[in-house]
Amino acid sequence: MDESLTIKEKGLGIAMTTIFIAGQMAGGGVLMLPGAMVSTGPAGLALLIYFTVNGAFVGTRLGYCWIMIEERFPEFREACRDPYPVIAEKAVGKVGRYFATVCIIAVQYGTGCGFLILMAKFMDNIFEYGGWSGDMTPCKWMAVWALLITPLCWFGSPHDFWFVAPTALLATVTACLMIMFRESMDVNNQESCYFNNKTQENRNFDPEFPSIDFLGFGEAFSLIMFAFAGAASFPTYQSDMKDRRDFPKAVLGAMLILILIYLPMAATGYFQLGVLARDDGGIVCALCEGGVKLAVEVLLLVHLVSAYPMFMNPPNQFIEELLGIPATFNVKRTVFRSLVVAVLLFLAESLPSFSAILQLVSSIFVTCLTFIFPPLFYMRLVAKSSDNKIWEQRSLGIFERIMCYQAIIIGLFGGVLSFISSIKYIQESSYVPCYMQEMARSC
Repeated sequence: MDESLTIKEKGLGIAMTTIFIAGQMAGGGVLMLPGAMVSTGPAGLALLIYFTVNGAFVGTRLGYCWIMIEERFPEFREACRDPYPVIAEKAVGKVGRYFATVCIIAVQYGTGCGFLILMAKFMDNIFEYGGWSGDMTPCKWMAVWALLITPLCWFGSPHDFWFVAPTALLATVTACLMIMFRESMDVNNQESCYFNNKTQENRNFDPEFPSIDFLGFGEAFSLIMFAFAGAASFPTYQSDMKDRRDFPKAVLGAMLILILIYLPMAATGYFQLGVLARDDGGIVCALCEGGVKLAVEVLLLVHLVSAYPMFMNPPNQFIEELLGIPATFNVKRTVFRSLVVAVLLFLAESLPSFSAILQLVSSIFVTCLTFIFPPLFYMRLVAKSSDNKIWEQRSLGIFERIMCYQAIIIGLFGGVLSFISSIKYIQESSYVPCYMQEMARSC
């Protein structure tokens, strides 16, 4: 394909795309990694490394899928509001398009629900610590945050809100460093909250490590999977790049950043705290009260607010295309996107559990978008290159084909296991909708 047709005058570069991917993915998911380790033991570190390697592989395959789409169908070389469903349709037909769209909507909007819950918990804890809470509760804070976050969701495509990506990533990295520092200090400080139940004869903090069961790996699979739940946005970022052929490089860079954050966070939380690292609100809720925890919650609020429009943008664009809402900033867009946030607020108030939403969404939809669809669509598009002699003829090597099949098989197996685990988790937990009973403070 002519190089002049693949490079736009304006668009995201490799560095900014890398930051967008890492900034979106490194947030709510990283907080659950120490808890995921509790379900698997040290084997969870190997599982985390595997997810990173596999994420890099399937992410680059998804990038190559869009490159093939642009090569074969010139109409998609300009702006495209639904690149992932387009890939699905060209690979496996209309059914693939519909199913991919459902998965994207479920993942991105499900994440939006989870983020509202997490923001409410952090804000409630900050005000409770400062003695300013008054009549405010986590359920009421959800409504406040939904109102505050709505205007950020009115932006059009990623290049319109490029500033949120570096903000989200920097906030997450800083918060993670503070979390690991606070954990390491408090487990060696006899005055910390971890020593409250220790006797005078035993003044050492010895973390408890529960036994590992098979379903525990299903829970860990969904929790770790959520930490890589950005694939739905990959084609959106790629279509916004100046040179879309550079996207695989951005994916590899983002995965390197993520593993440098994820591995230390998972290992430090698990080995320092043991079973205490498992909490519905993530590792932050396992920290001792104090100024460091307060600062961490503020930083994570910055990340959640910054990442929110990145998660909401892809499904919003898909549905707006179906409804015939223009791609420019207009009243219809603002009304539609405001209504979306209102619906997500209702869903979050109905199931006020971040971990439950995370596990359920990850087990089915994230698994499909991250593990199963990219290699499947890639193999189908490569095979279809023989349909037209004008197209660049492509083929798969043995190693590449094996990598594609293993991702699909592991995705199917892990998805079923994690779905069973998520249903069991929800059944064993007791969550009452906010409009029936106020959510108890738990962070």
